[in-house]
Amino acid sequence: MMMMDPSKSTALLLIAANEILVRFVFNIAPQTPSDAAQNSGDPATDVLMNHEIVPEEKRTESLNVTSLTSFPSSHLTFCDGHSVLWQFTMSTSQPQTDLELNPELCKVFKHVEDSFKNTKLGNDRWYILAIACLAASPDPEAAKELYLYLIRKPEYEKPEVRQALVRRLREALVKSVPLVGVCKPLEAILAINEVERPEDQDLSCTREGWKADETNHERALDWFRKVYTRNANDTIGLFDAHKDFAWISTEITYGLYLSDRQILDDIETQLVVLPGIMSQNLRTETHWHIRGTRRIGVSKNDVQVIWDAVQAISAFYEVKLTRVPTVDEVEPDV
Repeated sequence: MMMMDPSKSTALLLIAANEILVRFVFNIAPQTPSDAAQNSGDPATDVLMNHEIVPEEKRTESLNVTSLTSFPSSHLTFCDGHSVLWQFTMSTSQPQTDLELNPELCKVFKHVEDSFKNTKLGNDRWYILAIACLAASPDPEAAKELYLYLIRKPEYEKPEVRQALVRRLREALVKSVPLVGVCKPLEAILAINEVERPEDQDLSCTREGWKADETNHERALDWFRKVYTRNANDTIGLFDAHKDFAWISTEITYGLYLSDRQILDDIETQLVVLPGIMSQNLRTETHWHIRGTRRIGVSKNDVQVIWDAVQAISAFYEVKLTRVPTVDEVEPDV
């Protein structure tokens, strides 16, 4: 007789206990051999609360069919003499790409999408802002709805196009980590993962092999100086008494995250940074990055569109951005 793996044995005992409990609670009588004879003969149809009542002669056939699942199916033989085949369906469930989306949230997405059409920002950048706002919002799992909203468009029908899309969304979430912390971006990417089809997944990794070396340092300072220009030294100097934050800002925030250009360009990076900061109702850093977005070449009118879009998404979540400066208030400092 083949020895059973201890972990599987434990699982089978738990399943057996569950079977007994189900029968007790729902007053289900044990199946007799004569009942088994009345089964359909098709193991796939003889299902009761995730259990299949499988006649003895069908056990091997059933096992062959179900052994294709990633988690092994288990046969249990109870004292009344019949066998139960337990199906673990979680591992084989399909992504729920047909989920009904929140119509009010979709209206906000459409509003932001349309607002970008009247700018020089480009029609395929609005969702970078949107996912940055969602990552900072009270509901980062809504990233799933943004992803589904996008892939239901005709231009995202092909798997390779969806892979490119998710690379961009994921990079926006990665760049959100130093802005809002790691937990909300994790919630967002896990929500997207729930509805991704296997063929649409992108398995690449952008930060593998990263080092906090001189190359990283120079790349970080180069981007930092583009955003802060004449204020760069003074801004870093604010942390002279707290040098850990100066080091984190250069080597990690700008080095590891924001200066990376493998996926998102300069403007797209600011479409993560400014919305991510502004969504948290932060006065000083919002001022810095309205100014910085202007300094890298985005027009005042286009920055106003960004500002309005962040306000719209925040308003959907009833988050009031009362402390952030307006574009007009920052303009003299550009």
